[in-house]
Amino acid sequence: MATKLTQKQARFVEHYQIHGNATQAAIAAGYSEKSAHVMGCNLLKNSKISKQVEAAQAKFVEESGVTRDWLEEQYRTLAIACKDTDPAVSRGCFDSLARMGGHFNDKLNMSGAVTIKRDLTGVKRTVKRKPK
Repeated sequence: MATKLTQKQARFVEHYQIHGNATQAAIAAGYSEKSAHVMGCNLLKNSKISKQVEAAQAKFVEESGVTRDWLEEQYRTLAIACKDTDPAVSRGCFDSLARMGGHFNDKLNMSGAVTIKRDLTGVKRTVKRKPK
């Protein structure tokens, strides 16, 4: 049995499809601007909401025909067509294609142990004494 979303949560899902940005979608759905960045992140972590977002995205792809392959073809065509007339547009298309292909990674992933050492050499310690 599917659990219903609150009105705000449903609006968030709707606006997330429009904006593609959790913070903007949270604000548009009626959440506080001050906490929208945290709220948007939390909403996407909610399994009920993330399932609705995935379903809405799948519906969009099915109805519009805008698939990853279609987007790649459009970027490729535009990049080649604008190569001489508008190099900035062409470069933007190539950048998008590279990201889609996994050639650029906007996130830095690190793993392993980190050791933090304090070097207090040369630091004078001042002790305040209470007057008698």
